[in-house]
This record gives sequence, structure tokens and C-alpha cells, in this order.
Amino acid sequence: MAVSVTTIATLLAFLRFNFSIKRKIFMGDTGSLVIGLVLGLLTLKLMTLENASTPFPFNREQLPLFLAGVLFIPILDLFRVMILRASKGVSMFQPDRNHLHHIIVDFGLSHHKASIFIGMVNFIVAFIMFNTIQVYSSVTSAFILITLFLLAIIILFLMNKNRAAIKLKLKIKRSMLGFLSL
Repeated sequence: MAVSVTTIATLLAFLRFNFSIKRKIFMGDTGSLVIGLVLGLLTLKLMTLENASTPFPFNREQLPLFLAGVLFIPILDLFRVMILRASKGVSMFQPDRNHLHHIIVDFGLSHHKASIFIGMVNFIVAFIMFNTIQVYSSVTSAFILITLFLLAIIILFLMNKNRAAIKLKLKIKRSMLGFLSL
């Protein structure tokens, strides 16, 4: 419990400064990795709790579905980027701009709006899964979660395709302007 509260307090302080106009704090790769480690450990800890101490109004077998809903965006982004890099033969550790937040920022949203958008989408999916697993069976809930993942992948594919077209147009425009200025 103390680790959860400390992590939440740290992230809220971080967000407070990064949503400020005057001050910014750069978390960096190490900070992101530490947050991922803490979230992973807390997820595993929650999965190993006894039934009596699980504070959720649904069956224990449905807990992984709820946690997949809570971690929807990180899971989606991880597997999508890994598959893209593997299909291109690029190292998994090579930096690029294929992460979800890059696509959204390149699509025209500010970093602030992209963060809020990603948080809202993740909250909505977690809310959907929380309510779904209380009403439907595990199989139906899993089907709904998989459908949400596939829908998100299709939307991201279309956004990325449009993003590539916009980048190509900008590249052609810049090269033409460079050619005309000679």
C-alpha cells in the first residue's frame, strides 16, 4: 500500500510541474523504467493476494482482465512497437517515434492534450472492463477486451498512415522550396 501511495504522490507531483507553463521536469528513460517496474510489481502483488483481501466486486479469475484494462495503453503500445520493430528488423532497443504519444503529437495535439487524451482513453477502457467483468462471463469479457485492442490497433494504423502521408507532403514541400530558392 505504501508503494502505491508513494508512486501516486510522485506522479501527481510530476504531472503538476509538467502541466505548468513555467516549469518542466524531464523524467527520462530511467524514470519511465522505474514507473514500469513499480507498476509491474504492484500488478503481480495484486494477482497473488488471497481472495479475502482482494477489494474488487468480481471473481478472482477475472482480475487479469481488469488489470489488462487498467494497463491497456502501455500493453497496446508495447506490443505494437515490438511488432513494428521486429517486422522491420530493427533492434527492440533502438529509439524511434512510433510510440503512441509520438503519433498523437505528430497528428497535431500538444503534449499536454496528448497526455490528457491517452489518460482518458485508458480510464475509459478500465471503466468498461470494470463494468463488463461484473456483468458478463470471463470469455465474453475477454472477447470485449480483445475487440477493444483490435479497434485501437486499426485506429492507430489509420492515424499512422495519415501521419506518414502528412510527413511525405512536408518533405516534398521542403525539397521544392529548397530547389526553388537556388
